[in-house]
Amino acid sequence: LNKYLALHSVYVDPFSVRDIFDLWGEEDDLVKIENLVKHMNSSFHFIGPQGSPWKKYISPAHQIIMYHNVVNNQKILEYQMRANMMKTIVRDNIKSSYLLKARRSIIKEKNQELRNLIEVHAARTLQSAWKARKQRLRLSWLVSRHKLKERRMAKIED
Repeated sequence: LNKYLALHSVYVDPFSVRDIFDLWGEEDDLVKIENLVKHMNSSFHFIGPQGSPWKKYISPAHQIIMYHNVVNNQKILEYQMRANMMKTIVRDNIKSSYLLKARRSIIKEKNQELRNLIEVHAARTLQSAWKARKQRLRLSWLVSRHKLKERRMAKIED
């Protein structure tokens, strides 16, 4: 199963695999990759803002809401939540959203720069091929003159 999921670029932790089979094992014995990806994407959408270190989910052990910082592995249960902790979570979410936007714009600029570099290289390659063709055509009279001389010499020798 892990090789199959990795082949389709789906990475699942063991707890999620257990939940997946608990959900779909009752309906039919097949887990379709499209359904898996759809449900994973929807769960990632609700678990917390994209790029945020804080994830909000229901703790499987305690069955209550848990805030989990995946960077420093800090876990805060719902009854432990205080106003200053909530401010920290909101501040981290805002920072991470700005960082995510910046990363996306940097990646977009890098991709555009790479595309421009490839286009320039392709243009230079075509230009050099065209110049070589023109040079070959310009010097083709030498080749034709040499062939003509060879023919004349062959006729003279016969």
